[in-house]
Amino acid sequence: MPPRIVLVRGDLTEQRVDAIVNLLLSAPGDLALVFGRTRAEVASLQRELSAAGFNVGALSGEMDQPARNRALAAFKSGNLHALVATDVAARGIDLPDLELVIHADLPKNTEALLHRSGRTGRAGRKGTSVLIVPYPARRRTERLLRDAKIEARWSEPPSADDVK
Repeated sequence: MPPRIVLVRGDLTEQRVDAIVNLLLSAPGDLALVFGRTRAEVASLQRELSAAGFNVGALSGEMDQPARNRALAAFKSGNLHALVATDVAARGIDLPDLELVIHADLPKNTEALLHRSGRTGRAGRKGTSVLIVPYPARRRTERLLRDAKIEARWSEPPSADDVK
């Protein structure tokens, strides 16, 4: 299944979080990995998703290995609905039951896009990769996808009615 691209309009911060919340609500049983570009962005997204009622963990490069292991164990066991991470989680982490990858921030290059998206749909299973794209970044996103040889479909974020 090709990645889905969610086009975000309006205030990027608010609209992006609303889009992520509705994506998580529209896939209630799915484990989700949400990628942010920086540690600060990961911390902010974790706070905002927690405030929205999700049990969310974080994973980033400044965490020590025991903290990373605890976050991954909680995620794999289903104690967390989502894990918000930097690209430290894009490689070398086995998440066989991961069904949803959300790119809250656009990856910096095609390699990062492919590694992030490759966390889902492993071992013959289906998974979904969603890019949250602010309208001004549409052309950059199209170039990124073209360079990665990925065909994706553009859509609006799920609405409250879609979630119901």
